Amino acid sequence: MAHAGETWEEAREKILAALEQALDGGYRGLKIVHGYGSMTGSSVIGPRATAYLRHLADEVGGRYAGDRRNRGASVIWLNQ
Repeated sequence: MAHAGETWEEAREKILAALEQALDGGYRGLKIVHGYGSMTGSSVIGPRATAYLRHLADEVGGRYAGDRRNRGASVIWLNQ
């Protein structure tokens, strides 16, 4: 999700497409790098992405977690 000027709607579509691929591919998890605002001091996509990822994790029966090594990334663990 490295924000390259995308709107929130574009980023949301990318997240949803990646989740669908992960589910179809039988992956154990999906990591989304959404950033945390290191360049500007505030993240445009990060807060909305984390809220959306939490919602999606609940929706698919998975588990949301922040990446312990990168505060600008989140993981949805898929319980398949």
